[in-house]
Amino acid sequence: MDAASSSAQRRFDQWAPTYDDGPLQPVYRSAHRGVVGLLATVRAPGRLLDLGCGTGRLLRAVGRALPHAALVGVDRSATMLAIARRTAPGAAFVHAHAERLPFEDAAFDVVTATFAARHWAAPRDALHHIRRVLAGGGAAIIADCLDRGPRRRGPRLDPGRCLPPPWDTLLAQSGLRVRSVEYVEGHGPVPTITLIVAIAPSS
Repeated sequence: MDAASSSAQRRFDQWAPTYDDGPLQPVYRSAHRGVVGLLATVRAPGRLLDLGCGTGRLLRAVGRALPHAALVGVDRSATMLAIARRTAPGAAFVHAHAERLPFEDAAFDVVTATFAARHWAAPRDALHHIRRVLAGGGAAIIADCLDRGPRRRGPRLDPGRCLPPPWDTLLAQSGLRVRSVEYVEGHGPVPTITLIVAIAPSS
């Protein structure tokens, strides 16, 4: 683990006890609503992986929407995972990095990442692993504050025009096909949240 990753892990370990009461929770809730809403538009997720799952809040929402799905959360912070195991007992949790996912190929139908991509030390490696663990036809749903252009909101914008760099290039190089990009309302210092749906081609 490099120094930057080690520092980030310590920061999240320290943040974990008060994470669910933090000032950014309205932003995360908005992103989670967007992600859960998009689940109805992709391949039915019998197996879902949440990267950077934190205290498991998104997985709790997914569990309510998809009670029969097998849910797995990954986070680099062992302290976050300890809380997640208590608050989301219906999910399984693994201590790992997005850049080195310890799962077999094609193990999941959907991979989600909510405000996690900004913390990836090597986004190219993380996207490679997302593509690897997705079954053919499966979907990656990435929610983050990625838009560096004019603030736009609206459904299903043209991904060719609206996907912010360098994510257009990174996703293409990973083998994931961008299906849609949309912007939803955030909160406070994060007024706009980017939602990307990218599909793993069927073999």
